Amino acid sequence: MRVPRMLLFVGLPVLCVVAIASSHSPFAGTWKFNPAKSKMGASDTTTSDVMRIKSDGKTISLMDEEVDAQGVHKISVKNAQFDGKDYPVEGDPNSDVVAYELKGPREFTGTTKKDGKVTAKYTIVVSEDGQTTTVQYTVYSEGRKTEGGTSVYDKQP
Repeated sequence: MRVPRMLLFVGLPVLCVVAIASSHSPFAGTWKFNPAKSKMGASDTTTSDVMRIKSDGKTISLMDEEVDAQGVHKISVKNAQFDGKDYPVEGDPNSDVVAYELKGPREFTGTTKKDGKVTAKYTIVVSEDGQTTTVQYTVYSEGRKTEGGTSVYDKQP
């Protein structure tokens, strides 16, 4: 059976668009905190953290669900573009806006602010195999010493 030439000219570009749209960002997925691989700051008492990320390479939607050593459960939501502009944060008592910038195909930076003051800066890198995300962070707190740390997350199926 011969395929009409017109079908090839119409069908091939459609297949290419579908293939491109279905390929997703290396940041996308569910990521679970791995405390054994992490080096947290002295005041960071996170015991559990799951990040659910959707991204198309231009925008990011991040839901972060954390539990600390006292059992306090916190869910924060961030929807932003990778353009360095401030976007609202929901559910995080330490920030009201976030700005993200894409630094490479597997890396982006973030800055959070509360009432116009920077509260944290971080760099997020996804491993080449796409199975690990490493977050290097610095937290700036009024009245407390600035501290940094490294959080490691494993991709979930």
